[in-house]
Amino acid sequence: MVFFRIRAVRVLRSLLLRDFRSALFVLLLSSAVVCAQQTSAPTGVPGFYPQWLRSSQLSGDWGGVRTHLKEHGVLVNARYITESGTVYAGGSGAGTASADDLALGFDADLKTLAHWDGAHFHFGFSRRHGGSISKDDLANNILAVQEDYGAGETNHITELSVDQNLLHDHWNVKAGAFIMGNDFARNSTLCDFQNLGFCAHTESLPVNAAWADWPTAELGVRVRYFPHPGWIFGIAAFEANAANKKARNGLNLTLEEATGVVIPVEIFRTVNVGKKALPGHYKLGGYYDSSEAAVLANPDTKRAGRYGGYLLADQVVWNFEPGTKRGLELFAQYTLSDRVTAPMSDYELLAADAKGPFRRRPDDYINVGCVRAGLNAAAKNYHQAKLVNTAGGDFLLSGAESACEVGYGVQVAPAILIHPNFQFIGNPGTFVYERVSNGWVFGLTTKIVF
Repeated sequence: MVFFRIRAVRVLRSLLLRDFRSALFVLLLSSAVVCAQQTSAPTGVPGFYPQWLRSSQLSGDWGGVRTHLKEHGVLVNARYITESGTVYAGGSGAGTASADDLALGFDADLKTLAHWDGAHFHFGFSRRHGGSISKDDLANNILAVQEDYGAGETNHITELSVDQNLLHDHWNVKAGAFIMGNDFARNSTLCDFQNLGFCAHTESLPVNAAWADWPTAELGVRVRYFPHPGWIFGIAAFEANAANKKARNGLNLTLEEATGVVIPVEIFRTVNVGKKALPGHYKLGGYYDSSEAAVLANPDTKRAGRYGGYLLADQVVWNFEPGTKRGLELFAQYTLSDRVTAPMSDYELLAADAKGPFRRRPDDYINVGCVRAGLNAAAKNYHQAKLVNTAGGDFLLSGAESACEVGYGVQVAPAILIHPNFQFIGNPGTFVYERVSNGWVFGLTTKIVF
């Protein structure tokens, strides 16, 4: 017991130091820039905070420049995320890794800027850096401990697009280079979690097809139809280009190395339940990817065409305090995929997020959730047969990987969030066909909005 306590203290100290070095540097840098400016304090911000720390954007108004840009139709956004993980039991080793993601961008209302009615221009850029505890000590498991690692630790253009409202705003068309996963199958609230299995899409989509999530932009066209309030129908066509996830292609905005086209479709319904009008969101969708993929039962052969479907739901079920956003929200997700080519046959998620669990901490949250990623039976059987002729291969392969996370998000200031969490990774070697012990991980996320 004493050994465990000593080990826990060392893990916590190591993780805190690694995660906060980057965050502290950014915090001090922005402090030097904005310490002299004046901004109004949002309700509930502690009175002892310095004026610059009370803003919902840490870099403030830039001496009025930000407000001037907004009045002329330009909204500038920037945020920094750093995530760390330490394996303190299980896995293939015991270590610590930290990664970060700096995102910059702006959205421009072209009606205000150029008298182009109903049109908007979007630009985004991301810089990723760091290492992955999943890669180092959890056999590079699918449900990665840090969602901000991957797709090449380098620079990415995340968006360069224009959208246009049409026919009395019942239609919206968007074209350019942008992220498929920002417009389909997304639930941004689940990024209150740190594990990739929650934030912000089901992992079966990018694993099984050329589906692209942050920070990978792809060339495409998206159309949305708004028939009635609360209903959205969406369809799009994007290049299928897995090479865009490589570090060397972070700034690539061409069709080079494209293997086909991905067509996602989605029906999105917003509801307000009961006398308290508790909000909920429900999405039913799917995709078709025309690219060739290996047949899992016989990887030497290929078949053109992959597909999958998903059902996503989130619903606020309890409002803690009338007139506020404090409440309990539940989440459920389920996907099915192509049985011939999809490594991840199915995906299930259940989670809960309590916003403002304490009256004096209205912007904090407590979250808990579990996710399961099923291994395609054809892939499992193929690799199980190969193990028969391998030294030490007399063990049964797992049929699924799982991850559970519980955490507490502390809104330190309007622009700064710290989220310590514990994660359990079950059967982390599932998708690399290895026997790896279940992993127990301490994670820490820091988010700063500039």
